[in-house]
Amino acid sequence: MKVLSQQSITGFVFWLAWFGLALLISLNSLTPYTYDLLRFVFAGVLALLSSLSFCLSARIHARKTGLVWGVLWVVLLTLLSVPYAYQTTTWLELYQLAVFVPTFMMLGLLLVQRGWLKTALLTLVHALPIVAFIYSVVCLYNYLFALLDNEPQLVTFLPWGFLNIRYWSQVASWVLPLLPLSLLLSPIKDNSRWKFLVYFSLAIWVWVLMLSTARGSIFSLLVSFTLCAFIFKGLVKEWLIILLKGILLGVGVWVLLSLIVHPYFVDASQLRPLSTTSSNRTILWKEALIMSWQNFPFGMGPFSWFTHDFFTEKIKRLPLYGHPHNHILLWAAEYGWLAIAPLIGVVWHAIGRLRKLVQNKSYRIEHVALTASVLAAFSHSLLSAVFITPYSLMFGLAVLSIFWGLLHEDAMVAAHSKATSALFKITAVSLLVLGAWWLNYIYDYYRESRVVIEEKTHTVKGMNSPRFFEHTVILKD
Repeated sequence: MKVLSQQSITGFVFWLAWFGLALLISLNSLTPYTYDLLRFVFAGVLALLSSLSFCLSARIHARKTGLVWGVLWVVLLTLLSVPYAYQTTTWLELYQLAVFVPTFMMLGLLLVQRGWLKTALLTLVHALPIVAFIYSVVCLYNYLFALLDNEPQLVTFLPWGFLNIRYWSQVASWVLPLLPLSLLLSPIKDNSRWKFLVYFSLAIWVWVLMLSTARGSIFSLLVSFTLCAFIFKGLVKEWLIILLKGILLGVGVWVLLSLIVHPYFVDASQLRPLSTTSSNRTILWKEALIMSWQNFPFGMGPFSWFTHDFFTEKIKRLPLYGHPHNHILLWAAEYGWLAIAPLIGVVWHAIGRLRKLVQNKSYRIEHVALTASVLAAFSHSLLSAVFITPYSLMFGLAVLSIFWGLLHEDAMVAAHSKATSALFKITAVSLLVLGAWWLNYIYDYYRESRVVIEEKTHTVKGMNSPRFFEHTVILKD
């Protein structure tokens, strides 16, 4: 048996810590503010990784690797925020939104250049099922407590540890397409215990999806599976068979635990029905679309979703969410359609790279799974704007980095010229310094927000609902 390399052990431990923190931190009962805690953790990690990615990277071709779109996204988002510099909320999300895109690009390219991509992928497909399994066991544990308490609404307990069902289901959109890789790439893929762990996790996660009627996630997963079957054709067969087995097992668990066992303890008429409404999404989308045209193509400013005077009469009777259940429309409304252009460029570049892989028939099973994961998460964010929750960003940074690396395995590796080397080092230091300043800024904002909420020292503009923090209040400027 091969001795594990130091690189593999490090990668495995890193992914265990990374996914464990993102998924299991909400099980912590020491503080009720786990959403906010994870936001701070991700902010610090993003500042550090963005700096390291530029510091350690060799020379890259900005256009061939798509980095030009990431840089353009940073520039436009910053310029579009400058007119609102006097507002305290302007700088709350900017660093995170702007830096996230070039960071996952640079990390992916760095994995390729340093020869770490294969190790990162293989250690991920071993660590992720273990974390998913632990969460599955916790779900069953809480299900038993719900039964003992005669709880009619299991969604009060499941998904466990998240502020909202949608936040967990976005994580499920990232995770479920990746789990079959554990039975395709792992050296222990034929081990019966490993198979049990993976299929058990798949079944429980599918059960929780059905239990919580997470329509957005279910729809996005179906879309991603269908598109991948169309794009990659025959290669998806093994991957899809494992997924279908997991889904069938999940349906079986749902029938047993939700339709047979649970009604035995609780009146079936009290069970959560499947909603067939749009949850007022069309009203919210209409409002965001109108906003995006008011100051075309520049938007109405950061956090204007909270503070603007409503254009749609029906929205005045609805609870004010922190977003219009669609991230593209949210950013178009606040930053303008001009800011959306680089994101379209990123997607177009990724499609071009995938098309090249398909034409050359050089794609592998990991391309299928990572593409499905990205497609599912992106599709879900168009139906329920949960992409920028800290849970999603933690998973997203990992998945997108490896995905970007897989798309650019032929990226050129070259030594820096003196000028380029200096530019990269200046960028790395600037990102680290700005990240440190931003961390201090959001901490001060958070501390003041807590005072306002708990002591009600002055009137709060906006609303008290998750956006950047669990209670993202708009303080008076």
